[in-house]
Amino acid sequence: MILFLALVPPPGVADALAEVVSRVPYGPDEFHGLHRSELLLRVAGLGSMATPEVASVVRAVRDGLPRGMAPPHVWLDGAWALESEKDPSIGARVAGDVDALNTLVRTLPTAVQAHGLYLDRRAFLPRLSVGTITANTGLGFIERLVGELAGFRTEPWDITSVEVVRRRFAGENVRGFEVVESVPLRP
Repeated sequence: MILFLALVPPPGVADALAEVVSRVPYGPDEFHGLHRSELLLRVAGLGSMATPEVASVVRAVRDGLPRGMAPPHVWLDGAWALESEKDPSIGARVAGDVDALNTLVRTLPTAVQAHGLYLDRRAFLPRLSVGTITANTGLGFIERLVGELAGFRTEPWDITSVEVVRRRFAGENVRGFEVVESVPLRP
């Protein structure tokens, strides 16, 4: 299974974000919108692992989390879109204790690699993607979606755990993610 580390917002946050996106209709070739169950903050990829290796990942994350760190208090607030030529994503910005969130995320690569595990170290960005544009996406759609997200703000929540996540398979379709294990922050 292919695993990665993520921060999963509470169900109400993902539901509210999915509701905002649903207000802007689009064609099948115009936007690759994420399913409600795919709305999470991806931290880092771990690659393909066998089921017994999951315990090693959980142990590495648990051992590496900082002790006594107050849970970052965050919310989604406003839009971000197409911030570089290589990033065709549109989403919502994370606001609140972003510095604390970044500190938490920076501890994870060292923790996992100290246990001899591979980690995809792409830079974590404090934003939650709702989907990506395509070559067929019209400017009108982008403006409407960004407009809807610009006025969007969720209720705040505390990040109290890091999740080990895998893609969920339903027949031939890959849709959504499944939390394999949740590792709580240590008091």
